[in-house]
Amino acid sequence: IHYILLLDASPSMYSFMKPTIQGANQVIASLKNTAKEHSANIELSVIAFARDIKSFVDGVSIKNAKPITTLDGVGSGTALYESLCSTLESIKPRVKKNDKVVINIFTDGQDNSETYMRDMEKKYNAEICAKMCKDAIGTGKYTIAFVAANQDARAVAKSLHIPETNAMD
Repeated sequence: IHYILLLDASPSMYSFMKPTIQGANQVIASLKNTAKEHSANIELSVIAFARDIKSFVDGVSIKNAKPITTLDGVGSGTALYESLCSTLESIKPRVKKNDKVVINIFTDGQDNSETYMRDMEKKYNAEICAKMCKDAIGTGKYTIAFVAANQDARAVAKSLHIPETNAMD
């Protein structure tokens, strides 16, 4: 199992940062217990995004994963499409025949990269991101969950072809 935490670290998340990090660490602890109890091989990646995308943990065995202490250094804005699509692209070569991929997205805003990334080359937009999510989920190997504050998580998830049952406000 490839388990990916995709965490919004934009300035608007600062008031949620401590609970986000605590929640991520609870997920990590839970995954460690699951791996131990079921002899499961779980690889963890923790990726923070705002304007930039930064990997804090990349494909580390959950047995060796350390708690997250910070998500600094990713700028401002919410480049949701860039971060999600980049994550889907980067994990694809590592996914073997019987592997599963779980991506948990935590954010407080919809993509606003049009405003914050005007001076940068963007590869992804809403349409491309929705297609990539639909294609990944359609393989049966990927589960994408969308947890959001300050917005209608189900509507955003639906727009990205993420099942509404995998969305939570």
